[in-house]
Amino acid sequence: MAVVGVDGCGAGWFAIRIEDGGAGPYELGVFGEIAELVDAWDDAALILIDVPIGLPDDGTPRACDVEARKKLGRGRRSPPAPPCRAALDIRLRELGPEEASGAGRERTGTRPAPRASRSDRRIAEVDRLMRGRDANSRPAIRETHPEICFWALNGERPADHRKGCEAGRRERFDILSRHYPSTINLYDEARARFRRRAVADDDILDAAAAALTAVPADRGADLRALSDGRADAFGLPMEIVYTRDPALPPKPSIHRLSRIVEGGGAEPPAPVTPIVRNFEILGGAPVFAGTRVPVSILTEYLEAGDPLAEFLADYPSVSKDQLVEALELAREIIDGVLDEAAAR
Repeated sequence: MAVVGVDGCGAGWFAIRIEDGGAGPYELGVFGEIAELVDAWDDAALILIDVPIGLPDDGTPRACDVEARKKLGRGRRSPPAPPCRAALDIRLRELGPEEASGAGRERTGTRPAPRASRSDRRIAEVDRLMRGRDANSRPAIRETHPEICFWALNGERPADHRKGCEAGRRERFDILSRHYPSTINLYDEARARFRRRAVADDDILDAAAAALTAVPADRGADLRALSDGRADAFGLPMEIVYTRDPALPPKPSIHRLSRIVEGGGAEPPAPVTPIVRNFEILGGAPVFAGTRVPVSILTEYLEAGDPLAEFLADYPSVSKDQLVEALELAREIIDGVLDEAAAR
């Protein structure tokens, strides 16, 4: 069977499916709605998602979130406290501050934000899905949190660096690679297929951590969970799932990155041409030299009419000089084709 790890992304939901307990192939997908994902991969044994599922009725913190903060320590990227149902309902209705302060304070003890954030809408979307399912619905869907996944996969030690910095992304990449050597291939494919505004680097790492955490369930093994055993008013468990060992053969990282930049990968020696092909990088797809950014991404920007400055901002590993040289090379190739056609 298969397991799936899911993280919210700019385009909706980014998901990674791993087959046969980690021994089989993987599959990547982006879905506009969580229900579409569940319908598309309804044969999975388990879906782990980075969204709070069991929601409190009032402002009392969930025991799993409190425990997660203890595990990760101060200054780590701890799970944010999810809103209680009353606050979430008010935000989603987008009431004005006056109306929100009345009902919200009565139930939560604090004044909730009057407008829903993207996180609120994701929580509500998953909540609607879960409340329409029962305990026997398949695939099973459970909550996790990426930093708890990395903590567990790292021998129950929190990461040394924040995920938002280069060192933090490299550290988490290496944690995943120790357990799942195909991480580099998965990362490369995601960067080749999805634009950064749709799927960010963090989305790839977080979904991979969730998928790897779910692997033992594919063999019928039980996962661990931070939980006091409580469920919310709709019977949804308030928990954060993790596993210390996905029981894959631990191997050294097959590709320790010197830098994780957009397009990913370690920087090779200084290039002599703007575009190169290497069958060890993206299966031989043409890439900007010194990076893993495929040239096909640039053509997507051009076809969409997006400014080149936006491409350079989204893919900082590609220099302006490289971009200019690549466009000049394309012009020369086109001129040569036209000259040959005219000579016939």
